Amino acid sequence: MTSYLSDTLAPCVDCGKPHPASARVGLLPSPFQSIVQQAVLPTTSETAAIRDYIRDTDGEIARILCEVTQLRRSSERHAAAIAPIRRVPPEVIAEIFMQFSESEAGMQTSMKYDELQIIDKAYTVRPCIHKFPLIFGEICAHWRAIALSCPKLWNSISLQCRNTKLQTNISLCDLWLKRSGSLPLSIRFYREYGEGYFTTKEHISHFQDLIRTILPHANRWRSLELRNLPAPSYRVLDDLLPGSVSRLEHLFVVHHFGEIMKSTIGTTPWVAVRIAPKLTCLQFDRIGGASVRMGREQSTFPCSQLTHIDLGDCSSSDCLHILANAPSAIVCVFIVTTASPFLEDGHIFHLQLQTLKITARSRVGLHFLWSRLTCSALSTISIDINMSNPDVAGVQDLPQFLTRSGGTIEKFTLRGSGHDDTQFMTCLRGMPLLRRMAISETGTGTQLTDRVWDALVFTLDTGEESSPLIPNLESLSLDPCLSFSHRSLVRMLESRVPPLHSSARRFPLKLVDLTIGQKMSESAYKRVMRFEKRGLSIYIEEACEDDDSTGSEVDDDDEENSDDSGESGDSDEDGSRSDD
Repeated sequence: MTSYLSDTLAPCVDCGKPHPASARVGLLPSPFQSIVQQAVLPTTSETAAIRDYIRDTDGEIARILCEVTQLRRSSERHAAAIAPIRRVPPEVIAEIFMQFSESEAGMQTSMKYDELQIIDKAYTVRPCIHKFPLIFGEICAHWRAIALSCPKLWNSISLQCRNTKLQTNISLCDLWLKRSGSLPLSIRFYREYGEGYFTTKEHISHFQDLIRTILPHANRWRSLELRNLPAPSYRVLDDLLPGSVSRLEHLFVVHHFGEIMKSTIGTTPWVAVRIAPKLTCLQFDRIGGASVRMGREQSTFPCSQLTHIDLGDCSSSDCLHILANAPSAIVCVFIVTTASPFLEDGHIFHLQLQTLKITARSRVGLHFLWSRLTCSALSTISIDINMSNPDVAGVQDLPQFLTRSGGTIEKFTLRGSGHDDTQFMTCLRGMPLLRRMAISETGTGTQLTDRVWDALVFTLDTGEESSPLIPNLESLSLDPCLSFSHRSLVRMLESRVPPLHSSARRFPLKLVDLTIGQKMSESAYKRVMRFEKRGLSIYIEEACEDDDSTGSEVDDDDEENSDDSGESGDSDEDGSRSDD
């Protein structure tokens, strides 16, 4: 059936649709139609009249456009009144806001054993214009009211503290705290390292004011990270920090790398943290310079409940004291920079520790640590001896420690140890389940010799494969390798990288990353890189100078013979091998 309008109204010449009669106003014919159609040159008086007509017409167009805008706005308001979002209850909208904030900027609650940083600036709500949660209040008054009624949107704050914007930071922090209600707080104040070189007394006063802003809410702290703030700023904690912080779970304090901590000597700014029943994660980069005690008696922090510990500027005796008093610790990271005082006799057996990372700097010893510690559940260990004389660090006691504690280790990192190959093989024998190994020969030892590579080779013994050192090795990173021949490397790869589609029962090697300390011949390089065809990810970099007189320890003749015997194993398309 044809509509009434289309029967009675002619379609519009512009859009082709019929308009309601009430909206159609007939246009008066132009008094100058003959001049327009015949292109007759108008007289002076007619020209003036035409200008008046154009002005009146443009005015009418402007009026109509304004009317169109008003009509469109009215239409949009009426459409919004019946929009589905209007029927969504406010509590559902609030939950949508919170889910969005958590997915985009919520605090990371899951932690990997090799990562101690709980809060990252990319994962924390920040007071930025046109960012959540402020952006929710920019949509409409209704959404703004909902956002302001949700304290959970405001209980996480991260501020980059620039010296020139400290007053603004204080205002923003106070705003966030007021809107957070009574919920637990996640707070992060951080400053770029470059800012630390231009700190004045006025800046320090502003930083103290910033800390004073959050002190009245200390009983609500859930996570507190203070990174690179001036050390004198913490003086205010000595008098104003309440007697306990009952909700605190994570505490991170990182000072400027070049800052002298004399300003805190004689004070105990963190004494209230002793009463923190929920504290599980602790990162403190300078326990020696911030009046932090880690002894058995009157320890500044409640070690017994800590699960993740990252401490710097400590001694090996501090490490032992902490491990002895932290039976729940899963991850421990220590930077040892000071000599150990006298220690009483006794051996420490830790049943829960899974990750242990030790970095030794200066001329400090680790003898106490390796000789008096046993960890039965250890899965990851990393040791970095950052000194010119690794023997001082007590790494000679490391093989005995790994013999006692290495039965469950799957990841092993060692840098600058100074071991010889016998000591290194003792370390490897203590870790039968090892899967990932990273070694750096920056010390005085020569631990990765041909003897070690040969011990890693799977061999056939009376028709059955004999188990070598580290039978489950999956990834190997060496930087640099100084004391082995490339032919030994090839033999090891031949035994551990089966051809594609092979039914080998052993664990295949998947990744090899080598920095070679001697020049490889072209044939040796091709011989090693051909294992990529078997599925091995291999990366090789030469760390020696380009000197034609320095050749590979495997000469071209040996490589050609090796290629003749080895390449046949990969010549068939099905990946079958004809060599041993």
